[in-house]
Amino acid sequence: MPDSDVPEVKKTDVSQLLSSTKTLKNLKTTVRLPKRDEISHDKPTAEKIEENPLQEIGNDPFTPEDLQALWDEYIVLKKGEGIRDSEMLVLRQPWEIDESYTITLKLSNTIQQDILDRLQTGLVGHFRRALNNRQISLRGSYVAEEQEKLLYTNREKFDYLCEIKPEVRTLAERLGLDPDF
Repeated sequence: MPDSDVPEVKKTDVSQLLSSTKTLKNLKTTVRLPKRDEISHDKPTAEKIEENPLQEIGNDPFTPEDLQALWDEYIVLKKGEGIRDSEMLVLRQPWEIDESYTITLKLSNTIQQDILDRLQTGLVGHFRRALNNRQISLRGSYVAEEQEKLLYTNREKFDYLCEIKPEVRTLAERLGLDPDF
């Protein structure tokens, strides 16, 4: 029972297609690559060599307040470009600057260091151009986060409370209370 909706397919011989000149003219097998002799090996001339962009930047002094204002400006600029939350977290970390214009960002883990490595080129370049100081550099340092001791038993909770308020121990002794009970 043939379907009337299906069009009839014309059968052709494959050898006829391959021997057809019309098909072979439109078929390209490879792309033409230049020969070794055709590639020019021009040596850079004085006009082609660009000057180092750091040579144009001076060594102007700046204050940490100038840097903080520029840092905030950079964050706003990156927000407009659609920065990731993890990158924003790194940019919001506290920082310090020393006399040699090295900015030290306080990081809490190695993942933040990887993110800082990605952001470092653009961030340092922005600071160098805006503050006109080529000595600016950026590095990350790990700061151990202080973890609070979790209190589990009644004795630990009682001792902690006694450290804060020593009067609790005298009150417990007067009333005859046992914290372990």
